[in-house]
Amino acid sequence: MDQSFDPRIALEAPVEPPKEEDFMSRLRSGMRRIGGPAVLQLLQLWVAARANGTPLTMKAALWGALGYFVMPMDAVPDAIPLAGFGDDVAVIAAALALAHRAISPEVQARAAELFSRLFSRA
Repeated sequence: MDQSFDPRIALEAPVEPPKEEDFMSRLRSGMRRIGGPAVLQLLQLWVAARANGTPLTMKAALWGALGYFVMPMDAVPDAIPLAGFGDDVAVIAAALALAHRAISPEVQARAAELFSRLFSRA
C-alpha cells in the first residue's frame, strides 16, 4: 500500500494539529478507561504525525483523527458509559490502518518513551 493518498482529494484548509498539552491531558485523563495499548497507539499516531518523513496528506489525516479524539464533544459523547469512546476508537483504528507505514521502529520507540513519561506522572 502506498503512503500517499489519492491526489484527487483536495484539502480546502490546512488541518491544525491539536495542542500538545490538550492531547497529553486527554490521554492522562482517559488512560485508565481506554487502556494502555490504546494509549500507546495514540502516541504512535502523535509521533508519526509530527515526524518529518510523514507525507503532508497523511499528516493532515492523522491530525484530524487525533483532533477528533481530543474534542470534548463528538458524534457520541465520551461521558456515555461503554459507547462513549466507540466513535473515537473507530476514527483511531482508521488512522492506524492508514499510517501503518509511517509507524517505524523509531516512531514506536519515541511513543514508548512518551508512554512511560505519561504513566509515571499519572
